[in-house]
Amino acid sequence: MNKIMLVGCVGYVITVIIWLPSGYILVNASWAPLHNVLSPNLEVTFILLLMVAIYGIVAYILYRFGKKREWHISPYY
Repeated sequence: MNKIMLVGCVGYVITVIIWLPSGYILVNASWAPLHNVLSPNLEVTFILLLMVAIYGIVAYILYRFGKKREWHISPYY
């Protein structure tokens, strides 16, 4: 359970840190390569799919990292 919580929470935080700049650079900025190509509905879909893909990659990396080490949350919390 500890590993699931750490992979889920830390994975989400890292995903948001990666997702915000990449979504802005690819879609939202006026000079972005996909800004004028995608309709507003496709922009939202692309940004959400980008977040899901990044979360999957980060969660897998954290799971593999945690598998090599034993993660334990301190019982004092």
